[in-house]
Amino acid sequence: MKHIRIHASGTPLLTKIGLLLLLLLTGCELADDVPLVAPEHPPVVTTDHYREKYCGTFLFTSYHWSHTMGNYYAGDTVSFLGTISTKVSVDSTIRIRYRTGSGTTICGPNTPWGALLTPKVTAAGILHYPIDPACHHGFFQGAFNRLDTIDVNVGTGTLAGPYGHRIHGVRVR
Repeated sequence: MKHIRIHASGTPLLTKIGLLLLLLLTGCELADDVPLVAPEHPPVVTTDHYREKYCGTFLFTSYHWSHTMGNYYAGDTVSFLGTISTKVSVDSTIRIRYRTGSGTTICGPNTPWGALLTPKVTAAGILHYPIDPACHHGFFQGAFNRLDTIDVNVGTGTLAGPYGHRIHGVRVR
């Protein structure tokens, strides 16, 4: 009768079982305050100190524009002494008030523009604004040029062509 030896990668099976039992018996402990899984919503850091350098009073000029069937139209330019401020408890978001009135909702509830914007700003001064998925041709471009000026172009489009709002601001204090 032949003696058959069972191997698992060249190591006898009983040795592997012994090592497994040793690991299970010694194991490791988790501290009581460490969750087994990551929280569903990680905590939001509410102090983005870099936003403060972009805040202040700005002289804004803005106008509506459209490009329809080969024709470009620019509406009247409006000047407004507005503000850029931080939104309390909202990570990296600023509030740009560049005209009187309330924001006009275009293509759903998440893309208001027309008097105010609430984009996120990076430490480098690049602006990001979530365009509502219902707005298939929506766009947003914006940035601070140094700390004293800001330029934004926001809008949407139709099959006939795009339309939007151009905003330029110069810091006065």
